[in-house]
Amino acid sequence: MTNPFDKIIGYKSIRKELERTADALKNTEKYARLGTSAPKGLLLHGEPGVGKTLMATCLIEASGRKAFMCRKDRPEREFIEYIRVVFEQARQDAPSIVFLDDLDKFANADEYHKNTEEYVTVQSCMDNVKSSGVFVFATANDIENLPESLLRTGRFDRIIKIDSPTGEDAVNIVRHYLKDKRLVAEADAETVAGIMSGLSCAALETAVNKAGLLAGYENSETITMRHLILGCMDISYDVSPDSIISGTKRRDAMLAAYHETGHALVSEIICPGSVSAICIFENNGRASGVTSYVSKEITELDDVIDAITCSMGGLAGTKHKFGIKDIGAESDLYRARSDISRLISDNAAYGFFLKQSHYEFSTEMLSRMEQIAADKVEECYSRAQRMISENNAFFEAIAAELLKKGLLVAKDIKRIRRKISAHETFLSHQEV
Repeated sequence: MTNPFDKIIGYKSIRKELERTADALKNTEKYARLGTSAPKGLLLHGEPGVGKTLMATCLIEASGRKAFMCRKDRPEREFIEYIRVVFEQARQDAPSIVFLDDLDKFANADEYHKNTEEYVTVQSCMDNVKSSGVFVFATANDIENLPESLLRTGRFDRIIKIDSPTGEDAVNIVRHYLKDKRLVAEADAETVAGIMSGLSCAALETAVNKAGLLAGYENSETITMRHLILGCMDISYDVSPDSIISGTKRRDAMLAAYHETGHALVSEIICPGSVSAICIFENNGRASGVTSYVSKEITELDDVIDAITCSMGGLAGTKHKFGIKDIGAESDLYRARSDISRLISDNAAYGFFLKQSHYEFSTEMLSRMEQIAADKVEECYSRAQRMISENNAFFEAIAAELLKKGLLVAKDIKRIRRKISAHETFLSHQEV
């Protein structure tokens, strides 16, 4: 007999939680002998495309119970009555499951108007079937505007966040999508997962399918690694295959290439293997670029400082190569200032006296915070400059190949690094 949960790739801990829940719903007598009642409800939430509905259908199938789905597909007044009907049908056919799909779409609620009639009705219906053998399974993209009374324990026993797959989970999901494709030997899931790091399962599937479409248009007999990379860049960064710039000495392309190389080199010096792809492409008649990083959990002050240093790497790269200030780095500067500002005011990284509510800030305090932020970003910029200067051969080699090909992936950077045998200088975090 096949296990319904085999359809879930990765997400081991969440899968185990779902398997335990399904077992409790299917074998109620076993748990009753222990004096334990079946769970009442479970809510999965996370961005669209991470597989919440698939997980729900797996649990429903494994539980052996009949399920009644409720999804917002009718006008408000009709829908409120429909919610009551669904719960009543489930009560009459218990033990059963009510599946509330996209619960956050049931009403146009906001943080000030969470107790809309739709959610009040759901709460009332859940209370009415609490002892009737009805299990309530819900999915939502965003639970921010759901009423706390609905989310409390007793209605939903467990609320689980489903994040986009990363690391080995992402690699295994890509392998799953690749397994039925006609591929060349060098196609590897690690490179695809790296470029798509942090994106949803649906995005991974779409990128692989995009690669197949590109191969088909070229009348290729197989999907090559090139097709896969181009598909990833298209889906991840809206970089179409035809827009990638290669083999040029255009001034704007060179600026873009050295800017992105600055980002990439700083990231690679701080954490080798952290860059999944670098690309320069045509954007409204001018060269632009993107550096793709492998997702990393931010847990310490040093992680944020490293991220800010990477943000400043583009500015440092163009300054090092051309001796000019890059005026096209607004997003880098904004990200750096936002990150350091959160450290200062939210995390009290530079003194508890700065940890206050925003409405309590005096003009003097705000001025002091601004000065600290500016100083720290400047220090990160200087740190990035030093890294580039001390690893100039590696820097120039990456930029030269990027200008030649227009697109480099992690394996290219690793190969260049081995060839150059760059001297890796890891500057002390205490300098920043």
